[in-house]
Amino acid sequence: MNTVVFICDDNISVHKALSAYLREAGIEVLSVYNGADALCVLREHMIQFVILDLMLPDLSGFEVLKKMRTFSDVPVLILSAKNTEVERILGLELGADDYIAKPFSAREIATRVQVILKRSRRTPEHESQLISFSNLSIDMTSFTARIEGKEISLTPMELKILALFADRPNTVMSREQIIDSVWGYDYYGDTRTVDTQINHIRRKIRKNAKFQIITIYGVGYRMEKI
Repeated sequence: MNTVVFICDDNISVHKALSAYLREAGIEVLSVYNGADALCVLREHMIQFVILDLMLPDLSGFEVLKKMRTFSDVPVLILSAKNTEVERILGLELGADDYIAKPFSAREIATRVQVILKRSRRTPEHESQLISFSNLSIDMTSFTARIEGKEISLTPMELKILALFADRPNTVMSREQIIDSVWGYDYYGDTRTVDTQINHIRRKIRKNAKFQIITIYGVGYRMEKI
């Protein structure tokens, strides 16, 4: 199956610049210019990656990201003229995988897309196919996680992080160790992405889990039984 990258930006020059580099890398490109069309395309097409602008003429990029995360776990790179810490953190909390401010290098964007696609498909070498801890079980073959037999909805990155902790219970891991194990050494983004992903996992497992991921301040995180 060909890799399809979807660009949602209201600036035609952005589409032209990015499309040229992505197609040179053998990646197909789909383009729209507003949020409503973006959501329609995401529901109707097999997309492997989204490049999303925040300042769209109808819905904001944040609104698009929030809605798409209800039905899609596809990797998202936010591309925006807004570059405050608040916007970057909000984008990551809503489920973006990376955030780049305009003006940008089209070559760098194309490289980041390929890196994120590579790491989202990769299973860390240390992971066995079946991992269990407390009342959690993870099947890396089917990429599913269950608590007491009931499947929990996780993005690929959330599942990989949870699998890492389940495979190393009671072990403190720093953000850098988590990034190296899950994302890989070629990760470009902010280490605070780890905090955001772990917060998402905590919300999703809170109800039935007999284990928890605790924060070791100034050091990292550890999974332990409750």
